[in-house]
Amino acid sequence: MPRLVSKRGAAFLLNFLSALCGITRGMIASCRIWPIQVITTFIALCSLGACMGPMGSDWAELQNIKLANRVPQSSPTQLVDTFDTFCIPASAQGPATDAELRRAHYVPLPAKNGHVKVYLADDRRPAIVISATICSVHVRSRAGQSAHFKTYMRTTFPAATPINPKGVGSNAEHVWQVNHSAPAFIITERGITVDGFQSFTVSIYRQV
Repeated sequence: MPRLVSKRGAAFLLNFLSALCGITRGMIASCRIWPIQVITTFIALCSLGACMGPMGSDWAELQNIKLANRVPQSSPTQLVDTFDTFCIPASAQGPATDAELRRAHYVPLPAKNGHVKVYLADDRRPAIVISATICSVHVRSRAGQSAHFKTYMRTTFPAATPINPKGVGSNAEHVWQVNHSAPAFIITERGITVDGFQSFTVSIYRQV
Protein backbone atom coordinates (compact mmCIF):
# COMPACT_ATOMS: atom_id res chain seq x y z
CA MET A 1 0.00 0.00 0.00
CA PRO A 2 1.54 3.38 -1.00
CA ARG A 3 2.11 5.71 1.91
CA LEU A 4 3.02 9.32 2.38
CA VAL A 5 6.72 10.03 2.53
CA SER A 6 8.41 10.10 5.95
CA LYS A 7 9.25 13.43 7.57
CA ARG A 8 12.93 12.98 6.68
CA GLY A 9 12.06 11.97 3.14
CA ALA A 10 9.63 14.86 2.79
CA ALA A 11 12.32 17.32 3.85
CA PHE A 12 14.71 15.88 1.29
CA LEU A 13 12.11 16.00 -1.48
CA LEU A 14 11.11 19.57 -0.63
CA ASN A 15 14.75 20.66 -0.59
CA PHE A 16 15.28 19.01 -3.95
CA LEU A 17 12.23 20.65 -5.50
CA SER A 18 13.23 24.03 -4.08
CA ALA A 19 16.67 23.74 -5.67
CA LEU A 20 15.30 22.47 -8.98
CA CYS A 21 12.56 25.06 -9.30
CA GLY A 22 14.44 27.96 -7.79
CA ILE A 23 11.48 28.83 -5.58
CA THR A 24 10.61 28.87 -1.91
CA ARG A 25 9.06 25.92 -0.12
CA GLY A 26 5.79 27.82 0.14
CA MET A 27 5.46 27.70 -3.65
CA ILE A 28 6.38 24.04 -4.13
CA ALA A 29 2.81 23.12 -5.09
CA SER A 30 3.01 25.33 -8.20
CA CYS A 31 6.29 23.85 -9.42
CA ARG A 32 6.05 21.61 -12.47
CA ILE A 33 9.66 21.77 -13.71
CA TRP A 34 10.38 18.05 -13.76
CA PRO A 35 12.86 16.21 -16.03
CA ILE A 36 9.99 15.43 -18.38
CA GLN A 37 9.55 19.17 -19.05
CA VAL A 38 13.29 19.79 -19.16
CA ILE A 39 13.82 17.13 -21.81
CA THR A 40 10.78 18.20 -23.84
CA THR A 41 11.94 21.81 -23.87
CA PHE A 42 15.50 20.98 -24.88
CA ILE A 43 14.45 18.60 -27.64
CA ALA A 44 11.80 21.01 -28.93
CA LEU A 45 14.44 23.70 -29.30
CA CYS A 46 16.68 21.26 -31.14
CA SER A 47 13.84 20.18 -33.42
CA LEU A 48 13.21 23.82 -34.30
CA GLY A 49 16.85 24.27 -35.31
CA ALA A 50 17.98 25.80 -32.04
CA CYS A 51 20.73 23.24 -31.35
CA MET A 52 23.18 26.09 -31.61
CA GLY A 53 26.76 26.08 -30.47
CA PRO A 54 30.22 25.68 -31.97
CA MET A 55 29.87 23.98 -35.35
CA GLY A 56 31.97 20.99 -34.37
CA SER A 57 31.30 17.27 -34.21
CA ASP A 58 28.50 17.51 -31.62
CA TRP A 59 26.64 20.10 -33.70
CA ALA A 60 26.96 18.05 -36.89
CA GLU A 61 25.85 14.82 -35.24
CA LEU A 62 22.87 16.42 -33.50
CA GLN A 63 21.60 17.93 -36.75
CA ASN A 64 21.42 14.49 -38.35
CA ILE A 65 19.74 12.57 -35.52
CA LYS A 66 16.41 11.29 -36.81
CA LEU A 67 13.44 13.00 -35.22
CA ALA A 68 12.00 9.63 -34.16
CA ASN A 69 15.25 8.87 -32.30
CA ARG A 70 15.24 12.09 -30.25
CA VAL A 71 12.47 10.61 -28.11
CA PRO A 72 12.46 6.99 -29.26
CA GLN A 73 9.84 4.33 -28.65
CA SER A 74 12.33 2.21 -26.75
CA SER A 75 11.59 -1.39 -25.87
CA PRO A 76 10.90 -2.20 -22.20
CA THR A 77 14.33 -3.87 -22.02
CA GLN A 78 16.12 -0.86 -23.53
CA LEU A 79 14.37 1.46 -21.06
CA VAL A 80 15.35 -0.58 -18.00
CA ASP A 81 18.86 -1.42 -19.20
CA THR A 82 19.66 2.25 -19.94
CA PHE A 83 18.37 3.38 -16.55
CA ASP A 84 20.23 0.60 -14.75
CA THR A 85 23.48 1.24 -16.66
CA PHE A 86 23.71 5.03 -16.47
CA CYS A 87 21.62 6.06 -13.46
CA ILE A 88 21.99 3.35 -10.82
CA PRO A 89 25.66 2.24 -10.45
CA ALA A 90 26.94 5.74 -9.64
CA SER A 91 23.88 6.96 -7.81
CA ALA A 92 25.87 7.72 -4.65
CA GLN A 93 28.45 9.84 -6.48
CA GLY A 94 26.32 11.29 -9.27
CA PRO A 95 25.00 10.07 -12.60
CA ALA A 96 27.09 8.89 -15.53
CA THR A 97 29.81 11.27 -16.66
CA ASP A 98 30.03 13.01 -20.01
CA ALA A 99 32.87 10.70 -21.03
CA GLU A 100 30.88 7.57 -20.16
CA LEU A 101 27.90 8.73 -22.16
CA ARG A 102 30.02 9.71 -25.16
CA ARG A 103 31.68 6.27 -25.13
CA ALA A 104 28.17 4.84 -25.38
CA HIS A 105 27.56 7.02 -28.48
CA TYR A 106 25.41 9.64 -26.77
CA VAL A 107 25.74 13.30 -27.80
CA PRO A 108 24.85 16.22 -25.47
CA LEU A 109 22.44 18.95 -26.48
CA PRO A 110 23.93 22.44 -26.03
CA ALA A 111 23.43 23.38 -22.39
CA LYS A 112 20.59 25.86 -21.89
CA ASN A 113 20.83 25.41 -18.13
CA GLY A 114 24.18 25.00 -16.43
CA HIS A 115 22.77 22.45 -13.97
CA VAL A 116 21.07 20.07 -16.44
CA LYS A 117 22.31 18.30 -19.58
CA VAL A 118 20.35 16.18 -22.05
CA TYR A 119 21.99 13.43 -24.12
CA LEU A 120 20.61 11.82 -27.28
CA ALA A 121 21.63 8.72 -29.23
CA ASP A 122 20.78 8.13 -32.89
CA ASP A 123 19.14 4.76 -32.21
CA ARG A 124 16.25 3.43 -30.13
CA ARG A 125 17.84 3.98 -26.70
CA PRO A 126 16.19 6.52 -24.38
CA ALA A 127 17.16 10.17 -24.12
CA ILE A 128 19.04 10.82 -20.84
CA VAL A 129 18.93 13.90 -18.61
CA ILE A 130 21.51 14.37 -15.87
CA SER A 131 22.51 16.88 -13.22
CA ALA A 132 24.28 16.64 -9.89
CA THR A 133 21.15 15.16 -8.28
CA ILE A 134 19.07 13.73 -11.13
CA CYS A 135 19.42 10.98 -13.68
CA SER A 136 16.44 10.28 -15.96
CA VAL A 137 15.62 8.28 -19.06
CA HIS A 138 12.90 9.54 -21.42
CA VAL A 139 11.02 7.60 -24.12
CA ARG A 140 7.82 7.46 -26.11
CA SER A 141 5.35 5.17 -24.36
CA ARG A 142 5.26 1.57 -25.56
CA ALA A 143 3.44 -1.54 -24.39
CA GLY A 144 5.19 -3.32 -21.54
CA GLN A 145 7.44 -0.49 -20.32
CA SER A 146 5.65 0.20 -17.03
CA ALA A 147 5.19 -3.49 -16.16
CA HIS A 148 8.83 -4.28 -16.95
CA PHE A 149 10.06 -1.36 -14.84
CA LYS A 150 7.91 -2.41 -11.88
CA THR A 151 9.40 -5.90 -12.16
CA TYR A 152 12.87 -4.30 -12.17
CA MET A 153 12.00 -2.35 -9.01
CA ARG A 154 10.81 -5.48 -7.21
CA THR A 155 13.97 -7.41 -8.04
CA THR A 156 16.55 -4.60 -7.72
CA PHE A 157 15.04 -2.69 -4.78
CA PRO A 158 12.95 -5.23 -2.83
CA ALA A 159 12.95 -2.97 0.24
CA ALA A 160 11.77 0.13 -1.67
CA THR A 161 8.93 2.03 0.01
CA PRO A 162 6.02 3.05 -2.28
CA ILE A 163 4.89 6.65 -1.82
CA ASN A 164 1.60 8.24 -2.83
CA PRO A 165 2.41 10.05 -6.12
CA LYS A 166 -0.30 12.67 -5.51
CA GLY A 167 2.02 14.42 -3.10
CA VAL A 168 4.82 14.64 -5.64
CA GLY A 169 3.45 16.20 -8.83
CA SER A 170 0.73 16.08 -11.44
CA ASN A 171 2.85 14.02 -13.87
CA ALA A 172 4.03 11.43 -11.35
CA GLU A 173 2.71 7.88 -11.81
CA HIS A 174 4.74 5.84 -9.30
CA VAL A 175 7.15 6.94 -6.56
CA TRP A 176 9.47 4.82 -4.43
CA GLN A 177 11.85 5.80 -1.64
CA VAL A 178 15.04 3.72 -1.79
CA ASN A 179 18.37 3.49 -0.01
CA HIS A 180 20.98 2.71 -2.63
CA SER A 181 24.31 3.91 -1.22
CA ALA A 182 22.47 7.15 -0.38
CA PRO A 183 18.80 8.07 0.22
CA ALA A 184 16.97 8.58 -3.06
CA PHE A 185 13.60 8.65 -4.78
CA ILE A 186 12.73 6.83 -8.00
CA ILE A 187 9.83 8.35 -9.90
CA THR A 188 7.97 7.44 -13.11
CA GLU A 189 6.13 10.17 -15.02
CA ARG A 190 3.73 10.45 -17.95
CA GLY A 191 3.65 13.32 -20.42
CA ILE A 192 3.64 14.35 -24.08
CA THR A 193 6.63 14.36 -26.45
CA VAL A 194 7.50 17.32 -28.68
CA ASP A 195 5.71 15.61 -31.58
CA GLY A 196 2.55 14.88 -29.61
CA PHE A 197 3.04 11.26 -28.50
CA GLN A 198 2.57 9.90 -24.99
CA SER A 199 5.88 9.72 -23.11
CA PHE A 200 7.30 7.79 -20.15
CA THR A 201 10.12 9.10 -17.95
CA VAL A 202 11.96 7.29 -15.15
CA SER A 203 14.13 9.33 -12.75
CA ILE A 204 16.26 8.85 -9.68
CA TYR A 205 16.69 11.83 -7.34
CA ARG A 206 19.60 11.56 -4.94
CA GLN A 207 20.26 13.30 -1.67
CA VAL A 208 23.64 15.05 -1.75
